[in-house]
Amino acid sequence: MTGFFHTIRAKLTAKTASPGRAASSLASFAPVVGWGRSFEDRYKHWDKEQRLTRPSPQDLAIYKKFIGPIAQGKKVLVLGPTPELRDLVAGHNVVVADRSPTCIEEATKYLTTADPRNEQGVVGDWLSLPFPDGYFDIILGDMVLNQFPPGKEEGFLRNVRRICADTGKFVSRFSFTNPDFLPKHLPSEVKRRIDAPFLSRQEKVYAIANMALACTHDRSLRLNNLYGAWTVLEELCTTKEIGWRARSMVRDAVRNLKNNGFPGDRWWVCASETELVRLITEYFDITERAHTTDQPFGRFLPIMSCAPKKSTQRPSPLHVDNL
Repeated sequence: MTGFFHTIRAKLTAKTASPGRAASSLASFAPVVGWGRSFEDRYKHWDKEQRLTRPSPQDLAIYKKFIGPIAQGKKVLVLGPTPELRDLVAGHNVVVADRSPTCIEEATKYLTTADPRNEQGVVGDWLSLPFPDGYFDIILGDMVLNQFPPGKEEGFLRNVRRICADTGKFVSRFSFTNPDFLPKHLPSEVKRRIDAPFLSRQEKVYAIANMALACTHDRSLRLNNLYGAWTVLEELCTTKEIGWRARSMVRDAVRNLKNNGFPGDRWWVCASETELVRLITEYFDITERAHTTDQPFGRFLPIMSCAPKKSTQRPSPLHVDNL
């Protein structure tokens, strides 16, 4: 293990990916998920979407608990067309907001409880949603902060706070990086993912690629290092740290990184836990927080219930409840 770490540390270079290629994608707000798949394609086959990127059963149980009873007449905003979240608030005054009308249309096919005829679809940028101050009582999203690179996150949260009623709540799943995850930890973590019985082979390959990015990214600039990620995986394949079955999946992860670039086509990295909490608490108090155990990275994907912060208000006590 020590030899692997020292070898790969020597090989990693400063070839951190340039943000230039993703700049045009950011401007049009048309991110790509998986490898080379647009959100439109993702929602066309939502029933086959990997569980690493959609809410799990435990996630939905947490969402339901945090949302709580919804009084008649309350206004609900769902950021993104995620069908599972729309089903949770079926029968209420719901607005679904997304940049792509195709995404809303395709995701609607997978509703099981909600009636789209009772929803209002709004096509627009989340940074400038056309609603009055304090308009919504409940705002829901799933990994929505991930859509914004450093420098854009505060603008998004500021706008969500603006349109959220003072007595309302913002409930979303977030993600943060693990600053202690280093290349030396990769062999054992790859073995854990390979042995996970609830993940498909494709999901394991995707997880391996993301773990390689997680342990090689530029922590100060929050930039992914594509070269570093596939280099650390290539080096792992030359060692005896993993067996032949794992080696096959690692090689697939390398091919995907080389041929298709960043999973999600995002050159940026999500914030650390400390930075994430700082960003959120500029505009909200985190009143409840929980994570699942049915996701391989569950503890790094917490769901938080957030109450709009008032300038004179002291932060509310944080209740943590993990399933």
